[in-house]
Amino acid sequence: MSPVGAAGAAGGDAVALVVEPVDFDDPATFDAYYEVFAGALLADLGDLAIVISAAELRAEVLRPTGRYDFAGWLGRVDGAPAALGWVQTPLLDNPTQAAVMVATLPGHRSRGHGRRMLALAEAEAAARGRTVLQGTVRWSGDASPDGTGVPGCALAVSAGWSFGLGDVQRRRYGPVDDDVLDALADEAAERHAGYTLRSWEGAVPDELVDGWLALQSQVMLEAPRGDVDRGATTVDVAAHRAQEKSLDRQGRRAFHTVALAPDGTPVGFTHLQVRRADPPYGTQLGSLVDRAHRGRRLGLAVKVANQRLLQRRAPEVAWVDTVNAESNAHMVAVNDRLGYRAVARQGEFQKRL
Repeated sequence: MSPVGAAGAAGGDAVALVVEPVDFDDPATFDAYYEVFAGALLADLGDLAIVISAAELRAEVLRPTGRYDFAGWLGRVDGAPAALGWVQTPLLDNPTQAAVMVATLPGHRSRGHGRRMLALAEAEAAARGRTVLQGTVRWSGDASPDGTGVPGCALAVSAGWSFGLGDVQRRRYGPVDDDVLDALADEAAERHAGYTLRSWEGAVPDELVDGWLALQSQVMLEAPRGDVDRGATTVDVAAHRAQEKSLDRQGRRAFHTVALAPDGTPVGFTHLQVRRADPPYGTQLGSLVDRAHRGRRLGLAVKVANQRLLQRRAPEVAWVDTVNAESNAHMVAVNDRLGYRAVARQGEFQKRL
């Protein structure tokens, strides 16, 4: 789960908040937790919110892949769900880091509940030996780029967190015209003679998985980081296969494209997932071209090829969301040419314990 959420501003009286650890095996507790999780995001961003379904969240926490561990808390006021906290800790890499999320339903904000949940999450991360905490806040696109005036950002700053990087959420509705895709593909092909593209839906083929994971492991290092600490993810085929099975349980469809060098080595990739919601929608995930093979329009080429695959296999997809650092000019330019338009903002925050 992405470490995103909303939080009430600091201050107020949190005495009425009764907090309990979340037993995700208990349907009643899980449903109350999800009510806060989805309700807070939808209240802030409406139909622009990127919210995974209850079934997706349940599948993720009840059948972990071994790459992360989770802990959550639910806060109630007079028995009704009001706030939540969450900590996600990597198990295979980045041993000093933890992702933190807090969320408060609109009717319970500005009463100190968000601050209390944040303190619980920070304490749990510290108990797990984590010293670098990270989290995100999302807000509407017409607000300040640095989150000034956004309640969730104000809470983070008041609790000692620092704004590390500004991102922009972009969305593309409907398919891209075939004529546009043809023109972009032809433009890219002129620059990467000798390279081939391969696209597929589902699991990464065995003969490509090592190279795929090697590229994916570098995404966090290569993408703009601002003042946010990031480390490479571990190349672990078993963990990746477990994650693919988790995606199947969550009802997600995965679409991939790689660029292969003349010797068959994967040197560029992109992937996105489609959620079986109503209407179904997609989320664009990581894209990367190896440094030694840049300047050949391979990034554009894999994006175009993957878009073609999506439109062939899942023409019912209503929209696709992607989030890029505002400073990532190259990727933003590619997405603009594919019809993505800015709709909301996100701030990445960090705190060192």
